[in-house]
Amino acid sequence: MPATANVLIIADFEHKDSIDRVRLANPMQDRIVLDSEYAAQGKYALRFSTPAYVVGMPQWPVLQFWAEETFCHSDWSAYDYFSFDLVNAGSEPLQLHLCISSTDTHQDGYRTDINLEPWGYHPIDIPVGDIAAGMQGGKPGKPVDITAVKLIHCYLTRPVADVHLHFDCFCLVKGHPDHRQAQERLTPKLAARILNRDGIKESIRLIAKIQAQLGCVDSERQGRTYVLNQAACLKAKLDQIDRRSRDERLSLAQARELAQAARENARAVRRLALFAQAWQARPAARFGVGVVDSMDFAYPRDVPFACLFEGAAQLALAKGEYESLQIAVFAYDLDLPQVSVRVGSLTGPDGRIVGRDDESIRIRIDPVGFLAVKPSIFYKTDYIGWIPDPLLAHKPAVDVPNDTIQPFWVEAYAAPHALPGTYRVQIEIRIAGVVEETIPLALEVWPFTISDRPHLPTAITFNGPLLDLVYGAEKAEQLRPMYIDFLRRFKIMPDHIYRRTPPTVAELQDLAERDALGLFNIMYVGLHDFDRQQEDTWPTAVERIKQLVSAAMEQYRAAGLDKSAYLYCFDEVESDAFPMVKEVLAQLKAAFPDLPIMTTLRDPHYGSRNGFDALIDIWTPSLLTYNPELAMQARAKGNKVWWYTYCSVTHPYPNWFNEYPPLDTRTLMGPMAYKFQTDGFLYYAINRWQGRGVLDDGPYSKWDPSTYKDANGDGSLFYPGPDGPLASIRLQNYRDGMEDYNLLVELRQRLDKAADKCGDPQWRQAVTAAEAALAVPDDIVTSLTCYTKDARVYRQWRNNVAHAIMALDSLINADNEVHKH
Repeated sequence: MPATANVLIIADFEHKDSIDRVRLANPMQDRIVLDSEYAAQGKYALRFSTPAYVVGMPQWPVLQFWAEETFCHSDWSAYDYFSFDLVNAGSEPLQLHLCISSTDTHQDGYRTDINLEPWGYHPIDIPVGDIAAGMQGGKPGKPVDITAVKLIHCYLTRPVADVHLHFDCFCLVKGHPDHRQAQERLTPKLAARILNRDGIKESIRLIAKIQAQLGCVDSERQGRTYVLNQAACLKAKLDQIDRRSRDERLSLAQARELAQAARENARAVRRLALFAQAWQARPAARFGVGVVDSMDFAYPRDVPFACLFEGAAQLALAKGEYESLQIAVFAYDLDLPQVSVRVGSLTGPDGRIVGRDDESIRIRIDPVGFLAVKPSIFYKTDYIGWIPDPLLAHKPAVDVPNDTIQPFWVEAYAAPHALPGTYRVQIEIRIAGVVEETIPLALEVWPFTISDRPHLPTAITFNGPLLDLVYGAEKAEQLRPMYIDFLRRFKIMPDHIYRRTPPTVAELQDLAERDALGLFNIMYVGLHDFDRQQEDTWPTAVERIKQLVSAAMEQYRAAGLDKSAYLYCFDEVESDAFPMVKEVLAQLKAAFPDLPIMTTLRDPHYGSRNGFDALIDIWTPSLLTYNPELAMQARAKGNKVWWYTYCSVTHPYPNWFNEYPPLDTRTLMGPMAYKFQTDGFLYYAINRWQGRGVLDDGPYSKWDPSTYKDANGDGSLFYPGPDGPLASIRLQNYRDGMEDYNLLVELRQRLDKAADKCGDPQWRQAVTAAEAALAVPDDIVTSLTCYTKDARVYRQWRNNVAHAIMALDSLINADNEVHKH
């Protein structure tokens, strides 16, 4: 706002010397410049830029303004407001933390959080009275001497995208601030960025393309009429949006509302384009059929997705491996009753028919179900609605309403004794029991076998007693073995990191007999075991724990199970409890020197600065705090460093919330885990079903996916079906990721055998290709926050790994033959 008798400008950023002394905490990373694009008044504003956060960067980009250096007046007592203009010139929302202090530290005094909309103008007005009271989160804190204000401190927390903030016109105001001139100046520029008129035009062009492609066909088939009618409706809506977007009087709120309508209609146009492609591929059919990758969602409504309509579906897998795809059925403007998808015929590489009782190749097909997600406080997603996930093994056929898409999950398994080569599969699509369409599937089985047991160690909680709440005690007891076998089939070795008493030898032996025993936690030791206010009670509490662990270990040693045991301690404990934790762990380590102690203790340096590294064997930071360099240093000392995910791990990090792409899960468990050398993976719960019954409906299910607060899918990776467990798209991708990790281990083993062959030109090319695939190239995983979102790119890399294995196998086998003769 312009200077008047009631407005004192204390920093206007009109001259270079006005920013020379602005302080950056991370000057190697962050930048400040004078910039004219979003100046609220005058010619320039101060633009603060910082890149998107990745692991290893400073987590809190900081901008500091000091009295006398960057603002000219420190006595604010005669004024009512401290005000300035702020523009977020970026595509992501931000939260700016602002602190005002009369001391040398920002931790004293006034603090507030400012939410910034993308491409938003934000007039900031802070009552001087609130500053004087040191208000923090609505409560008074340490008072600020407003006659000697010393510091204005601004910072962000791990921004998910590149940041460009424009600050202008720091001023002190008597009365009420007036930002109208700045608003009038900045609104048209920001509205144009929000509206993205080029995107609106692109949607209109896509409609014209659809109309041209189908309009030239002489047919009155239902699907064509449906698509053309939908195209005409969308064209009318987008034309109206285009006209309104040209109004220069639009407010930012109106521009956002119009932009949201444009995005929704653009999404509808791209979805309609899928229906058009489906009709063009099968114009004689009364419904469309497409093939969708297992790492993509096939949304039933609203949202477009990657889909193939021409040629045979293709899958490739090793012996001993599972792999999947989806068949999507498109209903035009007619309901489709009792749709099912089944295997028609299966022909082996030798041309022989593979019988249904032949276990060398197994193919299972289930309808995909949908869950209605609600917005979460933990993360933001672009779409709230029906999300695909549960696989409805209890429903052999489902009704498909008009104007929807119904995917069916096709899971293939090649047994270790399967004949390598390409199998030809005919997949039948039936309506009310009658075969109406077929899809050819080429299933390639690679000539090598991967291990059935996962090579990546895990500590994953399966809470068996929760089955009693879902099914009742009697039925739960009958189903428990089925659940164990189910989890083992999906590469999950059931464990419980929070168990309060040690598991019995009988329980562990039962897991071992089912080949489902991995590492297991003896019991959880946490803060709740100790009265932190009564230090004299700690020895008694420690002694009780030692007796329980000692008795259990004696039984485990007698049964030959002790080498798989560990002790999980002090889950996510903060530094204020470190002195007590250190004392307890020192006693436990002295009593059980060979028993690994695992923790998610929140020490970002993995014990290297406080002596914990001698007491803790397995450090488990979250993905947010996993530091590859510090992890390598910890491993050099003999420790292991795992990682874990939970509800605060949100995009751009991978996680498996219901709304997140399935590719997130597969990448996390496969190439990302291998590339960053994590020693294992921990997860706190996979069946957090408190208050839930069985999932027995569908495909549009009433089952509530928000199993931890409102984080959809957090702590729940599959579902309780009416007669046993139901898999999910996320669980399928978990297993696929674990198998991809095993695939990389297979390649590593081949490379080790070829270590002394690199001088041979015949071997050099195969070794070079293998090393490139094994390194997990950057187009697959660059960092924990940068990884491919394209299933086709992922599959190409996976094929490269497999072909590298086959090339080395060929050379190794030939070399063995030479030595044999």
